[in-house]
Amino acid sequence: MPGSSGGFFPPVGYAWFWPAAGVLLLLLAGAWLGFVFWWTRKLRIAPGEAPTPLPPRRLPPVRSKYSALIDEIAHRHRRGDIDAREANQRLSAAVRGFTREVTGVASDRMTLSELQAIGFPPVVDAVEFFYPVEFGLQSAREVEHSVSLAHQVVRAWP
Repeated sequence: MPGSSGGFFPPVGYAWFWPAAGVLLLLLAGAWLGFVFWWTRKLRIAPGEAPTPLPPRRLPPVRSKYSALIDEIAHRHRRGDIDAREANQRLSAAVRGFTREVTGVASDRMTLSELQAIGFPPVVDAVEFFYPVEFGLQSAREVEHSVSLAHQVVRAWP
């Protein structure tokens, strides 16, 4: 076969949009990773620098709600429905929930050291008192004192 290429043909070219689509997908994947790292980053709050709490429009109903919750926890402990550890866990959750509702700060998801860093002293003192019993580091403390601390946080909020 004179003049034939021996059965070889040049490669068929791709349309322009396939490489462009590949580059776009790589950019989107990179943007997604950047967004995920940015969204889940640990908030850096300098010690003593508390976020500005937003006062609730109606503080008395919030106080009443959490005072009633604290009283209910104390009542259930006195009846024997919950032990000291569970009572302290629930009181800690109540104090943190109150703080979150009043300030908007996600205190219910913070560790003790993070709470100390943002500087809500009454909340820190109460949670610090709850920790040993809550995490089983110490046997039952007097729950009435824990209840008193929780009430102090709710009543003394500015």
